[in-house]
Amino acid sequence: SFGSGASFLSSAAVIRNCTFCRNGGSGTPQGTLYCFNVPAPSLDRCVIAFSTAGPARTCSGGAAPMTSRSIVFGNAGGDALCGTVDDNLVLDPLFCGMDAQDLTLCANSPCLAGNNAWGEAVGALGAGCGSCVSPVQPTTWGLLKSRYR
Repeated sequence: SFGSGASFLSSAAVIRNCTFCRNGGSGTPQGTLYCFNVPAPSLDRCVIAFSTAGPARTCSGGAAPMTSRSIVFGNAGGDALCGTVDDNLVLDPLFCGMDAQDLTLCANSPCLAGNNAWGEAVGALGAGCGSCVSPVQPTTWGLLKSRYR
């Protein structure tokens, strides 16, 4: 009814090493995670990616959840996280086959312990295939502007 992958209503839950992918819905508010009221949950080493509607997380009623050492990427309503954030990355998690519902990680995924500065696994699943190329190419604002002059 809240249009989210998970809703936390006055919850002090601790969520670790989870993968939220392609969540969203037709309710309000939309997005992957909805947090209402206090206390609020904390997320640690999670992936929040590719929501189909809304942002990565929506907060209301004074909720200020904590998110640390997580990867947030490609969410329809944006990758900004309400609440307190600490040491997160906005990078493609590089799933082996998201369209085939395979959320294991490419060998070069930033979610794997050897590929991030934390030296810790992020998300629910480990490596499942060789190296992958992200369909999203990093660029600079200057390069983008020069293409449209």
